[in-house]
This record gives sequence, C-alpha cells and structure tokens, in this order.
Amino acid sequence: MLSEKYSVLAIDPGSSGGLCFLQRNGTAVATAMPKTERDIWEWIRGLPQPDHAVIEKVGGFMGGS
Repeated sequence: MLSEKYSVLAIDPGSSGGLCFLQRNGTAVATAMPKTERDIWEWIRGLPQPDHAVIEKVGGFMGGS
C-alpha cells in the first residue's frame, strides 16, 4: 500500500476545495479549504513534514456558458 511507504499532502484549491494529509499508517486528516492563506499555512504547519505533496491543476471557469 502506498501510504505504508509515504505520507502525502493533497491540496484541492478553491473556495469549495480542501486539504488532506495521508499518514504512513493509512489514516487521513482532512479539512475544508481554510478561508485565508494564513489559516492554510497554520494547518499545514501542524502536520509532520510530508514525503510528497500534490495539488489539483485548476483550469478557468466561465459561468453562464
């Protein structure tokens, strides 16, 4: 299993996104995307250093189409 070898920080940016940290023991800690950049950094600083980090590639969205 991947999580037995690595810990991973996953970021889904945007107001409806979130943050997730998958620990080596297989447990996950997740939260809705914090409101401010400072809140994001505070949440990440409270974690052990991840082995890997991934972020969703976000494209533009044009409403009303």
